[in-house]
Amino acid sequence: MEGRQWIFLDCGSGSRFRVSAANSPTDFATRAAIHDRDASAPVENYEALRNVGTFWFDGPKELGGWGSGLLGYAIAAEELAQGCAATAMSFNMH
Repeated sequence: MEGRQWIFLDCGSGSRFRVSAANSPTDFATRAAIHDRDASAPVENYEALRNVGTFWFDGPKELGGWGSGLLGYAIAAEELAQGCAATAMSFNMH
């Protein structure tokens, strides 16, 4: 994706969680308090994660996933939780 600055978070076993300014825990944190207060779903965060393919984060590489494994998945969830716990919880559930 041109024009974006990507940040790669090491998730063990050679997997890297790719985030950009538009889907980083820092960006998610700007809205977390609003979603907590309103008990609303952070759908814009879900969309940002979907746009970079993170719903296949733990899927096997041979099936088109990122092949992160359980450790990589846990590290990614922890990183997301630093910005928005609701997003990390949903990431874990789906």
